Amino acid sequence: MRLSIVQPLLGCTTETFITAHAEHLPAEISVIQGGYGMLPEFRGRPVLSQHWSARIARKLTRQLTPGTADYNKNLAYTKVLRQTRPDVVLAEYGETGVDLMAACSRLSIPFVVHFHGHDASQRDTLARLAEGYRAMFQSAAAVVAVSTAMHEQLIAIGACPTRTHLNVYGIDCARFQGANPIQSNATFVAVGRFVDKKAPHLLLMAFHGVLQQVPTARLRWIGDGPLFGSCRDLAKALQMEDAVTFLGSQPHDVVANEMRQARAFVQHSIEAENGDSEGTPLAILEAGASGIPVISTRHAGIPDVVRDGETGLLVDEKDIESMTQHMIQLAHDASLASQLGAAAQQHISVNFTLEKSIDGLHAILANAATQK
Repeated sequence: MRLSIVQPLLGCTTETFITAHAEHLPAEISVIQGGYGMLPEFRGRPVLSQHWSARIARKLTRQLTPGTADYNKNLAYTKVLRQTRPDVVLAEYGETGVDLMAACSRLSIPFVVHFHGHDASQRDTLARLAEGYRAMFQSAAAVVAVSTAMHEQLIAIGACPTRTHLNVYGIDCARFQGANPIQSNATFVAVGRFVDKKAPHLLLMAFHGVLQQVPTARLRWIGDGPLFGSCRDLAKALQMEDAVTFLGSQPHDVVANEMRQARAFVQHSIEAENGDSEGTPLAILEAGASGIPVISTRHAGIPDVVRDGETGLLVDEKDIESMTQHMIQLAHDASLASQLGAAAQQHISVNFTLEKSIDGLHAILANAATQK
């Protein structure tokens, strides 16, 4: 099977789920760098000539021909797909699917749209692309969601139920092993971008409550993002500089090592003001695979992964007091943390492996490829 993957330019280490598709899907793969609002690149070069004469010719065609507002985009995708000659195209993110659907339809190439998070929930995205999404849902061979909540949301906004598939993320469990919560100190680890939907400020407030009863507790935090500076300032204002360590963005081996040393993983995800929501946070899968329990929220795909009271502990969004109490509970009870962590490791190793996720996506793509 020849597969073209159209993905945004990847500049963020948290998008490992996208690189995993390109690296592990069993197909003859060509990767096209695209993304909503940008012209695609292939093999490090723009698909369309950037010579001044070619750019002027395209501009004149777009201005003089009615109904060609997306002329350059459609021309570029048509050109590169004629070059790669795929049996099926995988569009990473809903916006990308909107961009390439006209070219795929023109060339009679089936395409599959893989949603990941904000593209299925952010209100301004859904409003801006409402018409495009409706057309895309009609023409896509398949649509992929990564959580039960996302699956339901996509169908609610118009995706065809019979062509909308749930295929959760998976991880390489062998990279995340060796934790022993019963022997660790009362150290919590958090991993993720400092963005609204992860509500890092609420996690800091919850941990501040922990320190009132467990002054030896520690929080080690990996990640960066637009709220990083504000959260560091908040930790200082709450006089928690000695208890909270901000590690910034770190490679996966550092993440794995931090998880091995921790009592539990913590994350207080919420629906952001603009509707932005998680898909299924990979760090939560990695924590479970490591053998530590997760304390998090009943948000998006998290309840698909964390079995409350069995592999971790869940609270409602913005319930800071319950988050605090669960952290205190595991800070005091290493035996319970070990019990939850062992169950989490078993749960992840059976249900959320990279192999299982890749096999599921490959089956969806292979079926779509037969729809030429």
